[in-house]
Amino acid sequence: PKKPRIHKPYVRVPLHYFNCSDNLPDSDAAEVEDIKRRIVETLEDYNVSGGTIASVTFGPTVTRYNVVLPRGVSPRKVVSLEQEIAMGLCREGVNVYPNVEDGAVSIEVPNKNRQTVELGCMFIDDAYTKAKPTSLVFAMGKDIANRKVYGDVCKMTHLLVAGSSGSGKSVFLGSLIISLIHKYSPEELRLILIDPKKTEFVLYNNLPHLMINEIITDASKAVQSLNWAIMEMNRRYSLFSQMSRSGAYVVNLDQYNAHVEKSERLPKIVIIIDELADLMLAAKKEMEDRIQNLTQKARAAGIHLIVATQRPSTDVITGVIKSNLATRIAFYVATDVDSRVILDQSGAQKLLGKGDLLYTMPGVAAPIRVQSAFISTEESQKVVNFIKANNEAYYDEEATNYINSRGGYAGDDSSSIGDGGSKDSGSVDPIYIDALRHVIACGSASISMIQRKCSAGYSRAGKIVEWMEEMGYISAFDG
Repeated sequence: PKKPRIHKPYVRVPLHYFNCSDNLPDSDAAEVEDIKRRIVETLEDYNVSGGTIASVTFGPTVTRYNVVLPRGVSPRKVVSLEQEIAMGLCREGVNVYPNVEDGAVSIEVPNKNRQTVELGCMFIDDAYTKAKPTSLVFAMGKDIANRKVYGDVCKMTHLLVAGSSGSGKSVFLGSLIISLIHKYSPEELRLILIDPKKTEFVLYNNLPHLMINEIITDASKAVQSLNWAIMEMNRRYSLFSQMSRSGAYVVNLDQYNAHVEKSERLPKIVIIIDELADLMLAAKKEMEDRIQNLTQKARAAGIHLIVATQRPSTDVITGVIKSNLATRIAFYVATDVDSRVILDQSGAQKLLGKGDLLYTMPGVAAPIRVQSAFISTEESQKVVNFIKANNEAYYDEEATNYINSRGGYAGDDSSSIGDGGSKDSGSVDPIYIDALRHVIACGSASISMIQRKCSAGYSRAGKIVEWMEEMGYISAFDG
């Protein structure tokens, strides 16, 4: 057995490395009165009389006006007047919706001057500093009422983050990583960063929190690292069952860690994929299978997935992937349809970009609108450099060897869990032999015949025919 390594205590980044200024939303009383008057006038112009503005809430991006309607006036009528209200206020991006909690119709009007929510000001709140040690708390931003909102990766289980380019996704992922590594040491938390774009996560190279000392950019390595995570998940579950058999009944990582020595505790693992669409192009089936496997079972083993994508269409976020990613975070998207793919309801197409987001998680009825926290690249660089300079890094050598060893091309069906039929593996998938039997019986080979007889898809059948040609069982295609 390996000797337990003596870890030095984790040196956290001092707060003066962050910009901790807490900006308050500007509330110009004269302007607010003017907007109130205009809303009531516009409603009266379109035969909705008797509406009064009950309350005004100031947030960093939008100000919310709650309109209380007299009995007998349908809130649908006000919602349908969204364009007319926007015209009356001369503002772009006005959003009108029924607000059941307050018993009013809410009208969200974008602020003329948006307030930046600095990540530093999120780190001084009790919700962050005094969070339970078993949780993974990160700073999300501020909601419409200017209250600070924090997420907990353990409660959210797995996250899906989507939004078109320029909407603030990468900044959000950056502030999520910074707030996790600011609070948790490498003994408590390990990261696997997968970034097909090759630019977003360069900053975090050589970070002590990484599981293996590289940012994964290659599709086959990405599949291989998810294979490793599945293997690690199964290993952890067998450790749990061993402990349960010996009398201490444990069902999840926190209970397991409570029963073992400090040196034997297992860290939580967060896998962050920056651009899923790119990986789905290279290896759709493999990625989908691995993500499904991890999102269904890995939570209790302390492994969490955060998947981001620019293109929230159904061929990237397939039903299989979506059903297991319970927490959804939507930034601005172009159309109503994209919004429905992410949130299962519209609304994200009305966001204002630059970190304006809606998020839903199990147990939250309506999506919550949050202005995401911001940290500049220069600040992030300083923070990461401080962590690298003051802490030693121990990477997992077994994981590194596993991920680098058998990363065959992911598009080929020859990954370690995938199905054979590859030249190097020596073993051949039974479907290939089955197809060959049918071809010999018929005396001719065609892709459509193999599709019918072996119930394979078009691309699979094409691969089988190419394989037969390569192996010399059939002649080349000739008219």
